[in-house]
Amino acid sequence: MVNKLPYILNYYWHSQKGTNSFGGVAILLHSSLKSKIIDKTEHFLAIELELGQEEILLESVYVPPDEEIPTKTFEIFRDKIFFLFGDFNAKHIIWGCKINNSNGIKMKEWLEQNDYEGIFPTTPTSKRSD
Repeated sequence: MVNKLPYILNYYWHSQKGTNSFGGVAILLHSSLKSKIIDKTEHFLAIELELGQEEILLESVYVPPDEEIPTKTFEIFRDKIFFLFGDFNAKHIIWGCKINNSNGIKMKEWLEQNDYEGIFPTTPTSKRSD
Protein backbone atom coordinates (compact mmCIF):
# COMPACT_ATOMS: atom_id res chain seq x y z
CA MET A 1 0.00 0.00 0.00
CA VAL A 2 1.52 3.32 -0.99
CA ASN A 3 -0.12 5.17 1.89
CA LYS A 4 1.94 3.15 4.43
CA LEU A 5 5.41 2.97 2.91
CA PRO A 6 8.10 2.02 5.41
CA TYR A 7 10.85 4.35 6.51
CA ILE A 8 14.20 3.08 5.25
CA LEU A 9 17.34 4.81 6.47
CA ASN A 10 19.13 6.78 3.69
CA TYR A 11 16.30 6.26 1.17
CA TYR A 12 13.20 8.16 0.12
CA TRP A 13 9.99 7.33 -1.73
CA HIS A 14 8.02 8.78 -4.63
CA SER A 15 4.53 7.27 -4.83
CA GLN A 16 1.13 7.51 -6.45
CA LYS A 17 -2.07 6.02 -5.09
CA GLY A 18 -4.16 3.60 -7.11
CA THR A 19 -7.87 2.92 -7.23
CA ASN A 20 -8.05 0.43 -4.38
CA SER A 21 -6.55 0.04 -0.90
CA PHE A 22 -3.77 -2.24 -2.16
CA GLY A 23 -3.08 -0.42 -5.41
CA GLY A 24 -0.65 2.25 -6.42
CA VAL A 25 2.95 2.51 -7.48
CA ALA A 26 6.14 3.57 -5.73
CA ILE A 27 9.81 4.12 -6.47
CA LEU A 28 12.47 3.91 -3.74
CA LEU A 29 15.66 5.95 -4.21
CA HIS A 30 18.86 6.40 -2.27
CA SER A 31 19.09 9.79 -0.58
CA SER A 32 22.24 10.66 -2.57
CA LEU A 33 20.20 10.71 -5.81
CA LYS A 34 18.42 13.83 -7.04
CA SER A 35 15.02 13.32 -8.63
CA LYS A 36 11.80 15.07 -9.45
CA ILE A 37 8.33 13.87 -10.38
CA ILE A 38 7.50 14.68 -14.00
CA ASP A 39 4.21 12.81 -14.44
CA LYS A 40 1.78 11.33 -11.97
CA THR A 41 -1.58 9.81 -12.86
CA GLU A 42 -3.65 7.01 -11.44
CA HIS A 43 -1.51 3.83 -11.47
CA PHE A 44 1.44 5.65 -13.07
CA LEU A 45 4.46 7.57 -11.84
CA ALA A 46 7.40 8.99 -13.81
CA ILE A 47 10.42 10.57 -12.19
CA GLU A 48 13.48 12.19 -13.68
CA LEU A 49 16.70 10.99 -12.11
CA GLU A 50 19.77 13.24 -12.36
CA LEU A 51 22.98 11.27 -12.90
CA GLY A 52 25.74 13.81 -13.37
CA GLN A 53 25.30 15.31 -16.83
CA GLU A 54 22.69 12.73 -17.80
CA GLU A 55 19.03 12.44 -16.94
CA ILE A 56 17.03 9.25 -17.18
CA LEU A 57 13.42 8.51 -16.47
CA LEU A 58 12.15 5.84 -14.14
CA GLU A 59 8.53 4.92 -14.63
CA SER A 60 6.36 2.74 -12.48
CA VAL A 61 2.98 1.43 -13.60
CA TYR A 62 0.23 -0.84 -12.40
CA VAL A 63 -2.30 -2.11 -14.94
CA PRO A 64 -5.37 -3.62 -13.24
CA PRO A 65 -6.42 -6.97 -14.78
CA ASP A 66 -9.52 -5.49 -16.41
CA GLU A 67 -7.74 -2.50 -18.02
CA GLU A 68 -5.61 -2.09 -21.15
CA ILE A 69 -1.92 -1.26 -21.03
CA PRO A 70 -1.70 2.57 -21.36
CA THR A 71 0.93 2.68 -24.10
CA LYS A 72 -0.12 6.24 -25.02
CA THR A 73 0.99 7.33 -21.53
CA PHE A 74 4.43 5.83 -22.18
CA GLU A 75 4.73 7.46 -25.63
CA ILE A 76 5.26 10.98 -24.27
CA PHE A 77 8.74 9.90 -23.11
CA ARG A 78 9.93 8.40 -26.42
CA ASP A 79 12.71 10.95 -26.90
CA LYS A 80 14.30 10.22 -23.51
CA ILE A 81 16.20 7.35 -21.94
CA PHE A 82 13.67 5.56 -19.77
CA PHE A 83 13.14 2.43 -17.74
CA LEU A 84 9.59 1.24 -17.25
CA PHE A 85 8.83 -1.11 -14.37
CA GLY A 86 5.54 -2.47 -13.20
CA ASP A 87 2.78 -4.97 -12.98
CA PHE A 88 1.27 -5.04 -16.45
CA ASN A 89 -1.01 -8.04 -15.96
CA ALA A 90 0.31 -9.07 -19.35
CA LYS A 91 0.86 -12.69 -20.35
CA HIS A 92 2.68 -13.91 -23.43
CA ILE A 93 4.29 -17.22 -24.30
CA ILE A 94 7.52 -15.53 -25.46
CA TRP A 95 8.27 -14.56 -21.87
CA GLY A 96 7.37 -17.90 -20.36
CA CYS A 97 3.62 -17.72 -19.78
CA LYS A 98 1.43 -20.68 -20.69
CA ILE A 99 -1.04 -18.43 -22.56
CA ASN A 100 -1.30 -15.01 -24.20
CA ASN A 101 -3.78 -12.41 -23.04
CA SER A 102 -4.75 -9.15 -24.75
CA ASN A 103 -2.35 -7.10 -22.63
CA GLY A 104 0.48 -9.51 -23.38
CA ILE A 105 -0.15 -9.26 -27.11
CA LYS A 106 -0.38 -5.45 -26.94
CA MET A 107 2.78 -5.20 -24.83
CA LYS A 108 4.76 -7.46 -27.17
CA GLU A 109 3.62 -5.46 -30.22
CA TRP A 110 4.42 -2.13 -28.54
CA LEU A 111 7.91 -3.31 -27.58
CA GLU A 112 8.62 -4.56 -31.12
CA GLN A 113 7.16 -1.51 -32.91
CA ASN A 114 9.29 0.85 -30.86
CA ASP A 115 12.44 -1.29 -30.83
CA TYR A 116 12.35 -1.53 -27.03
CA GLU A 117 13.68 -4.41 -25.01
CA GLY A 118 11.77 -6.17 -22.25
CA ILE A 119 13.15 -8.09 -19.30
CA PHE A 120 10.65 -10.51 -17.83
CA PRO A 121 10.62 -12.82 -14.81
CA THR A 122 11.27 -16.47 -15.48
CA THR A 123 8.65 -17.62 -12.97
CA PRO A 124 5.11 -16.41 -12.21
CA THR A 125 4.99 -13.32 -10.02
CA SER A 126 1.57 -14.08 -8.58
CA LYS A 127 -0.09 -17.17 -7.17
CA ARG A 128 -3.04 -16.33 -9.42
CA SER A 129 -0.84 -16.30 -12.54
CA ASP A 130 -0.72 -19.23 -14.89
